[in-house]
Amino acid sequence: MSEIGEIFKEKREEIGITVEEASFDLKIDSVLLDNLEDGNDKVFKDILEVQDVIKAYAKYLGLDPEEILESYQEYLFNKTSKR
Repeated sequence: MSEIGEIFKEKREEIGITVEEASFDLKIDSVLLDNLEDGNDKVFKDILEVQDVIKAYAKYLGLDPEEILESYQEYLFNKTSKR
């Protein structure tokens, strides 16, 4: 999850916008975007909310939402699979 957060943070900084600007534009709480960039998915109410925010943020930043969502799915699988 931290790798996904880093991708978002690096792209946002490359574009030169703040989390607050992105939050305002997307109408998504800045706390959620901050936590997403920090790799923390525990503040979200459920997986669907995380996926919605990932998709919206990826589109906003000009990233491929499907690629990022696939990375998130892999993260979830690794997190929940019994080894």
